[in-house]
Amino acid sequence: MLMDLYLLATPAAPPPEMWSVAWFFELFTRHYGLDWAAFLTAGVSLWRLGERHKDGFVWGVVSNVFWIAFNFKVVSVAGVIANLFFLGIQIRAWINWNKDAKADPTHAHAADAAPTTNA
Repeated sequence: MLMDLYLLATPAAPPPEMWSVAWFFELFTRHYGLDWAAFLTAGVSLWRLGERHKDGFVWGVVSNVFWIAFNFKVVSVAGVIANLFFLGIQIRAWINWNKDAKADPTHAHAADAAPTTNA
């Protein structure tokens, strides 16, 4: 069973000549772009959270889904478990984002919790 999974994760053809167009194509598409999608969405997530936007958690969840798929492809049980854990933390953070702001109006996210009106 494990050997079958290992054979699925290893490339069947010999690698193309280094620095050729085929080599670059294989380098960037080896894992069907899952690693690149995970990397890019994780970056967007961190950027959005750094700008104090709640949608950064959504980007983080998407990134975790890509990382889980990638780790299944490369047969990394630890990677799958770790990203399931991180996925749970992202969801928990999304839920708790405004709880402190509602309790304390001077909190950094108070503007997100209680929008002001200019009447």
